Amino acid sequence: MILDLKGYREERDAGGERVPIVTDGGSSVIDAHTMESCMSCLARMDACPVDIEHVTQFTDLNRRLTEAGEMDGHAQDAMFDAFQHGNTFGEPERARPEWTDELDRVVTYHDPCHLGRYNDVFDAPRELIRATGVTLSEMPRNRADSFCCGGGGGGLWMDFEDDPKPSEERLREALDDTTVPSSSSSLPARCA
Repeated sequence: MILDLKGYREERDAGGERVPIVTDGGSSVIDAHTMESCMSCLARMDACPVDIEHVTQFTDLNRRLTEAGEMDGHAQDAMFDAFQHGNTFGEPERARPEWTDELDRVVTYHDPCHLGRYNDVFDAPRELIRATGVTLSEMPRNRADSFCCGGGGGGLWMDFEDDPKPSEERLREALDDTTVPSSSSSLPARCA
C-alpha cells in the first residue's frame, strides 16, 4: 500500500490524473479490500526497516470508508449488533454471563495489540486476573511479542483469503500450545 501511494504521488507530480485514494471497485490507488487487511496492530510498523508510521493514516482512510458505507458486510453486521444488543454476537445482554458458569480456574491471557503495543500496558490485566483467584498461564507469544488476533481492527468479522483467519490462529494457539481450557483478553466486550 505504501509503495502504491508513493507511485501515485510520483505520477501526480509528473502531471498524472487525480483518482480517489481509497474506494471499492478498483478505480482508486488502494482498493477498499486491501485497506481491510490492516488490523492496526502496529506489528508491521514495529518491524518496518524504514520506520514508516502508517497506522494513523490507515485508520483515517478506513474511517472514511466506513462513513461512506463501504465496509465489509460481516463487519457491518457486527457493528449493527453492537449498537442494538451491546455485543457483536447479537445475543441479549442477560445471556452474557451464562458462558462463565463452566469456566475452569486457570486462564490463558491474550495481550490485545491496542492495550499492549500502543499503550505498553502488560502487567495490569494480569494483576486483575490473578486478583480473581484464578491461575494465570501465559501463551507462547505474549506481551510485546503477542500475535495479533485481528479483533481490534475488526478482523474477527471479516472474510480473509488466508486460512486460518488471524483470530482462528490465535485461538488455535490458546488451545493447542497451552494446557489451559479457558482464555481471557482485555479486548473490549464489543471486540472480544
